[in-house]
Amino acid sequence: MVTFKDDPSEKEHLSSSHKAPSGFPSWNLLSPSEEASAGKTTERRKRRAAPSLLPTQSVSAQIRRKKPANIVVRPVAWRRLGETEKFLLAAERCQGDGGIAVTLNLSASREHNYMSRSRKTQVRRLFQNQLNKALKEAGLSGLEYAFLFEISPEGRLHLHGVLRGAGLDETALKALKLALCQAAGKIHGRAAARQVKLKRLYDAAGWARYIFKVRKSTANKLATNGLMVMSESMGRLLRVFHEETRETRRVA
Repeated sequence: MVTFKDDPSEKEHLSSSHKAPSGFPSWNLLSPSEEASAGKTTERRKRRAAPSLLPTQSVSAQIRRKKPANIVVRPVAWRRLGETEKFLLAAERCQGDGGIAVTLNLSASREHNYMSRSRKTQVRRLFQNQLNKALKEAGLSGLEYAFLFEISPEGRLHLHGVLRGAGLDETALKALKLALCQAAGKIHGRAAARQVKLKRLYDAAGWARYIFKVRKSTANKLATNGLMVMSESMGRLLRVFHEETRETRRVA
């Protein structure tokens, strides 16, 4: 039986209380010393000491900051949205519809192939072709998914993503795990049990911020700005979702 188990190592960035993930501390408007001397501090100095909570920079600029503001999706046409915004939309849309957060490790040979500078195809196309093939063989064609590549501080290439899990029963979830392992290159031995992690998605923004933490360095090492793999079905779903919620974000 496939179950969603809590992983202590991931509780920090998947929290029902929306705790900021590792590397993305929550905003602190005033430090303890400032609070202690609040009576002696003018309102002007208080405002200057507090960071702005309003997003005034582009999404990519926010992510590069040491203390990033919340990622926002601009109320612009779908074609003008960047990868970070589209992935956040995917996470938000999936969260209320059986959303599943995924972490997927690659086999050593698959990782070596993706990291090789001699490859002629972008890594996202390589992975998407293998994933679509595996999903088709598992009877899961048309599944809505979005993944982003990430290189850990230890130098290991892997993927994080979101899936729309509505309607997937236990049998389908087992087939999904096998398809993901097939697409990533099967890992053998003790590490096989940790190759794919499926968790219920209940903090879309927190999960997205956690994934974006090393996006710039990953793009540099892979020599590409295209790190996201999104299914056509997810793209169609998000276009509709974006148009439905676009005016709300414009007003906000």
